[in-house]
Amino acid sequence: MVRGTKLEVYVGSHQAEEIWTLPGQLLWDILESRGHHVKGECGGRGTCGHCWVRVEGEVSPPGPEESRFMLEQGVSPGFRLACHCRVLGPAQVYLSSMELSPFLKAEGRALGFEIAPEVKRISGAVPPRTEEGTETLWERLAQAFPESHLCLTFDNWNRLSTEVSRGEVSLNGVAIGPCLVEVTASSTPRVLGVAVDIGTTSLYAALVDLEDGRRLSVVTRGNPQKTYGADVISRVSRATENRGGLTRLNEVLVAAVNSMIDELTSFHGVSPADVYQVVAVGNPVMLHLFAGLDVRGFGGAPFVGVFRHSWSETASTFGIRIHPRGQVRILPQVGGFVGADVVAGLLTLDLHGRETFLYLDIGTNGEMVLYHKGEWWACSAAAGPAFEGGNISSGMRAEPGAVDRVWVQEDKIQFNVLGEGPPLGFCGSGLIDLVAAMLELGWLNQNGTLSPIQGGPQGSFVLNESAAPELRRVGINQNDIRQLQLAKAAIRTGVDIMLERAGLSVSDLDRVYLAGTFGQYLRPASILRLGLLPPVRPESIIGIGNAAAEGAIMALLSREKQKEADRLARSIRYLELASQPDFQEVFLRSLDFPS
Repeated sequence: MVRGTKLEVYVGSHQAEEIWTLPGQLLWDILESRGHHVKGECGGRGTCGHCWVRVEGEVSPPGPEESRFMLEQGVSPGFRLACHCRVLGPAQVYLSSMELSPFLKAEGRALGFEIAPEVKRISGAVPPRTEEGTETLWERLAQAFPESHLCLTFDNWNRLSTEVSRGEVSLNGVAIGPCLVEVTASSTPRVLGVAVDIGTTSLYAALVDLEDGRRLSVVTRGNPQKTYGADVISRVSRATENRGGLTRLNEVLVAAVNSMIDELTSFHGVSPADVYQVVAVGNPVMLHLFAGLDVRGFGGAPFVGVFRHSWSETASTFGIRIHPRGQVRILPQVGGFVGADVVAGLLTLDLHGRETFLYLDIGTNGEMVLYHKGEWWACSAAAGPAFEGGNISSGMRAEPGAVDRVWVQEDKIQFNVLGEGPPLGFCGSGLIDLVAAMLELGWLNQNGTLSPIQGGPQGSFVLNESAAPELRRVGINQNDIRQLQLAKAAIRTGVDIMLERAGLSVSDLDRVYLAGTFGQYLRPASILRLGLLPPVRPESIIGIGNAAAEGAIMALLSREKQKEADRLARSIRYLELASQPDFQEVFLRSLDFPS
């Protein structure tokens, strides 16, 4: 069993925050996951050379690329690039207090807003009883909180009956909108919320203090529904064609979310009952399965579900274990397979500028949005699991042992492995880099065929040919390349059709925002070499991380952001790709690699 190691994070003169992590993790990833964001413009891809932090302790030595940045910039001893430095044992990192923010600072992201959540703490005083003493506790409480509806549990009423005497008593309460859901005279309640991003492959949850906006902790894990299908279509089939399928998919997902909430609250020594609201985002199928709603509408065109508006219900309706009167709010969806995760991601962008941009979340289900002069277009593309290592002979998730970066140096393939061990397979970013490198070396032709010299009789290329016999051979074969071509063609088709419908050309695009954890690790040069995107300027491609989760946190902290999400969802024009007359032609054209 791998033991965790402690990283101490100092921000200005504040007391150290202790983070436990697995050895071999990138410092940039660790800081990012806990809401500490350092300078830099490349989203942790290791290309800008700006995320310098002072580090002490057991960390990896600088590699050739980081050493080059050190030499060019004259960096003082003790400073490291967070995106190159791996934590190997106990270590300390020192951040400037000017760099602390609960939200991402990447270019194009919202830098701040007024914290005014739907859930708030309020106080009041129960007036003393009159001489007759005939007022009920309900009537006295209604006088103490005249602007609220009393929505307390029976248990809460019973506690108050022993806490509130005949005289005047000061009370603390928690309200969700107009509903007063918790009142106590004996303590000051914590007011917490949880933001949940329900992805097809992975789940993300963040515990947030709703009074000061601090992100207390985050947890991620795989979506347990993967057992029943790797993509949304297979899960729709499972839910509609198998008896009890919908119930089972709902139960495993709700159980996972409850487990994550338990883990978050236990870590901070608080109770799930201190959580009053959960804001959930995800693609439409995942949100329907989370709610236990029929998904047969997604089994064929026009791909319409039960709902796409924002939806709020008591947490118990969803089976979510938080405060008994707590609330789950699902942000609005756009339509088809473009969901609340995209709407939430758009909340994080500065939408007051005049730039024309493409927002792209690449994954099993690729979702994309085009914006130009106040008009919006959106579509989704069934890319399949290749970008996440699925259906690839040596594919795997981005975990220790995964090859995450590949490059060419002196006409030879070089690669980086997550962790300290030997390569075990490719995650999506490594696979894309490898194919781009093979194209650069001339080992693949334009239609994706391996050259006989590199392919050999088996039509494959082995990355670690010289590895010891007992180690796994990690490579790529002709079928792997075809799977990647199908995935990248699906994304490129969506982009090209949206541009054509909007009457725009590639030169009109000012920015391309790559959302999602996967997107932020993609190298612009590699995705352009594959033709996954049209030939935009590499510097216009900006990785913005898990924007969906960030947007969910914003909605958790701001009623205005919830309203903005509603306005955005209504403004976006959804294009169903499969029904477009030129879909087949554009898709076939997009299969080839650029010459």
